[in-house]
Amino acid sequence: MRKKLSTLALLLLVAAGSFHAYGFSAVTSSGHTLNYAIFSGTHNVEVQQSNVSGALVIDSTVTYNNITYRVTSIGTQAFPGCTSLTSVTIPTSVTSIGIWAFSDCTSLTSLVFNATNCTSIGVGDYYSFTNCPISSVTFGSTVQIIPDYLLSGCTGLTSVTIPNSVTSIGDYAFSGCTGLTSIVVANGNRVYDSRNNCNAIIETNTNTLHTGCQNTIIPTSVTSIGDYAFCGCSSLTSVTIPNSVTAIGFQAFSGCLRLTSVSLGEGVVNIGSQAFKDCGIIGELVIPQSVTTIGSEGFRNCYGINEITCLGRVAPSLGNSVFAGLDTSITVNIPCGTTNLYAGRWPYFHNFNEIPFLFKVATDNPAQGTAQMVQDPSCDDPVAIVRATARNGYHFDHWSDGSTQNPYTCVVTGSMTLTAFFVSDSGPIGIGEADRQGIKVYADGSRIVVSGAEGEEACLYDMMGRLAAKGHVENGSITFDAPAAGVYIVRIGDYPVRRVVVVR
Repeated sequence: MRKKLSTLALLLLVAAGSFHAYGFSAVTSSGHTLNYAIFSGTHNVEVQQSNVSGALVIDSTVTYNNITYRVTSIGTQAFPGCTSLTSVTIPTSVTSIGIWAFSDCTSLTSLVFNATNCTSIGVGDYYSFTNCPISSVTFGSTVQIIPDYLLSGCTGLTSVTIPNSVTSIGDYAFSGCTGLTSIVVANGNRVYDSRNNCNAIIETNTNTLHTGCQNTIIPTSVTSIGDYAFCGCSSLTSVTIPNSVTAIGFQAFSGCLRLTSVSLGEGVVNIGSQAFKDCGIIGELVIPQSVTTIGSEGFRNCYGINEITCLGRVAPSLGNSVFAGLDTSITVNIPCGTTNLYAGRWPYFHNFNEIPFLFKVATDNPAQGTAQMVQDPSCDDPVAIVRATARNGYHFDHWSDGSTQNPYTCVVTGSMTLTAFFVSDSGPIGIGEADRQGIKVYADGSRIVVSGAEGEEACLYDMMGRLAAKGHVENGSITFDAPAAGVYIVRIGDYPVRRVVVVR
């Protein structure tokens, strides 16, 4: 909870002008006269109490006595009660905006926010835009930080567009914006606003997620989900956490009563305390083999969970009361041979069921062929048999582990997906052979060379189908350095794929 400042502390903040040497007035580019105070010993100034109306543009610099000063701050109560002020433009140079800076500006409906690294907006509940009916906000293309509390309480705000220069969205930046329905960031990744108490779509390229709501797919740019990120988000019904996320913070999804579906990515290592406490998860909970710790009360009171599948051969360590409230007799599916380990580390449960590794087959391109499981592996027999079937105009080339056998018999030693790759019958696949278009792909030591496809994009994939490198063929050829010894796939525009063996 945010604590209100004591009267004494607030008075000290309001009186914080004592560090200014002296003041002056100057006219802005929008024709408004503003009062400024110079920070002692610097060429920086703060905008101080001024009476303005209409559309105000605060300039990033101001000249006084032939000296140019940089406008870095908008002071406490700089524009209080300016009821005829309709819009304001904040310059790139501003790094802080004081409490009640625009309080009771009852006609202020438009904000243009260009401040690149503004890190301070008011204090706690003492917002900078208190009682302002802002309905439109535009962020400049160089803005990196959207500060904490920036637009808290702006109930008239319905839509926000954030440039892809933004790297941080502050806590409670849109808190209480109950009319907000859309927040868009240029990079096209979608999540939703939660802690900000609205139903907005947010698309963010930040590395730590602190926002979210409703059906949520978290972008792969996110590596951790912060404390309280989705806490109490009553509209959240499902969430998909990508493999890029390694940590889920304290109470990240706590109290999401309608959250019935959770998909945890295979990169999650730590699930924080109370991360999913009091959530409405229904059915099976799958815990990836990457998870090593689940904090205290991590899934407490998630009464709808009726089955748990934990894929780690080493049982994750549990804090206190992680599964309190769940039926102790529910089935807990665990890897072969791990019953004694889980029984010792997860004493809350007693119905353990050993299962084979999670083994799946897939195809790289369903339009080219299909893949089937002929024999499933089991705890008693870990051998799997798979078969690939090509469609007309294609033939099977290889499996993602490098094998060219078909059908393929393999021993399953861990959870994995085996993918079948197919190639077109319309052109040769051989190393170093030029096709009818004159395109040639060959290995030269640890390098892979593509020639004869001028202007085409060439993509290099490893045997797991992961992109290793790409570029355009220019001046006759392009050369890739293979990351390691092995078999690589080269795709050139829409032409047939080619397989290259690299030997080091």
